[in-house]
Amino acid sequence: MQIIIMRHGDAVVKASNDLERHLTDKGRNDLRIIASFLREKLINIDIVLVSPYLRAIETLESLRKHMVLPSSQKVMSELIPNGNAQLVCSYIYKLNKKGISSLLLISHLPLISYIVAYLCPQEPPLVFIPSAVVCINLAVTNSSQQLSTLIWKMQPPTNLKQSLIA
Repeated sequence: MQIIIMRHGDAVVKASNDLERHLTDKGRNDLRIIASFLREKLINIDIVLVSPYLRAIETLESLRKHMVLPSSQKVMSELIPNGNAQLVCSYIYKLNKKGISSLLLISHLPLISYIVAYLCPQEPPLVFIPSAVVCINLAVTNSSQQLSTLIWKMQPPTNLKQSLIA
């Protein structure tokens, strides 16, 4: 299974509460760049899991404007900033057993860092700026052990330099 894990796009700091923070123009522009990168990688997404927070929903909507994604998504209350990474990973493992070949997960810090650490404990901790995305390959061995490999990480340009770590 190919797992694409993404931090939401850049969002305004001030809002009536954390749930209602909108994307900024920079966030939408960064997401256009990331969507272009994902299109070039020819990534075909079977299912989308997204946080219920507005900035995560808007991130998904922005991506949909620039790439082909499933028309529906599963909004998961577990994908909040301080959600339970082990619970989310258990759900991902169930999707893998059901034959889902690829998924896009859009959430927040610190949760996405914990999810990556849970799936790829051999990797050093990753820094996720807004709109950063990683690709993880999840495989199941004969003993039903879950093995994951970090394939790549991409983040939007910073200081006019685009960062791609292969």
